[in-house]
Amino acid sequence: MCLNVGILIASFIGGTFGSSKAFPTLTSALPIFETYPYLLPNVLAALLPLIAAVLAAVYLEETLPPKDELKLDYAASDDTLAGSDDGDSMKEETSLKALFTPHINSIMFSFAILSLLGGAQTALQPLFAFTPVRDGGLGFGEKQIGIAMSIRSVATIGVQLLAFPWLQRKVGTLRLFRWLMVLWLPTYLGLPLCNALARTNHPIGVWIGLSTTLFCSAVANMAFGGFFCRSKNLSSPQYVICS
Repeated sequence: MCLNVGILIASFIGGTFGSSKAFPTLTSALPIFETYPYLLPNVLAALLPLIAAVLAAVYLEETLPPKDELKLDYAASDDTLAGSDDGDSMKEETSLKALFTPHINSIMFSFAILSLLGGAQTALQPLFAFTPVRDGGLGFGEKQIGIAMSIRSVATIGVQLLAFPWLQRKVGTLRLFRWLMVLWLPTYLGLPLCNALARTNHPIGVWIGLSTTLFCSAVANMAFGGFFCRSKNLSSPQYVICS
C-alpha cells in the first residue's frame, strides 16, 4: 500500500515538475535549473525522505532496549538453553539447513518470480510509454506518463482495499494466487498491442488499451497481498500465502 501511494506521489511530481523548462520564472531566478532541467523533480523527491527523517528524529522514540539489557537477556537465554535437555534438539531444529524445506523453497521461488514480474513491470511501463512509436513505444510526454502511472497506482490501491479481502475469503489464498499469476500475461502482452493502436493514430484506443493493461497489472499486483503465513494448525508443516 505504501509503495503504491509513493508511486502515486512520484507520478504527480514527475508529471507536473518533469522539466523546469515549464517554469521560466524559476529558471530565471535560479539558473541551475536551466542548466539542469531535470533537477527540479529530483530535488522535490529528495525533500520527502529528508522531511521523513527529520520527523522521525524529532518525534519517534527508540523502542529497542539498551545494549546492556540485550546482552543480559541473551546471556540468560543461553544459560537456560544450555541447562535444558532439549538444547541440542533446539539448535538442530533452528539450523540454517533445517530452514530450507521443500515448502519454504517453493514459497521463496514463487515470491522471487512474483518480485521479478512486478519489478520489471513497474520499470518497463514508463520506459515503454516514453519510447517513440516508431521504436515500439507510445511516445508519451512527462505528463502523460505521470497520468498512466497514477492510473495504475489508484487502481492498485482500490483493488487491494476493496477486492482483495473479499476475493481472499471467497476463493482462498492459494487459488487466488494462481489466478493472479496468470494475469501477468496480459500485462506484458498488452504493451505491444498498445503500440499497434498507437501506429493507427487512435489516441482514445491507445488510452483504453493502456488503461486495460494497467488495470490487469493492478489486479495481478494483489498477489503481493501476503506471503509466508503458516496455516492455522500450528502442528501442520504446510505453508500458504495469506493476507
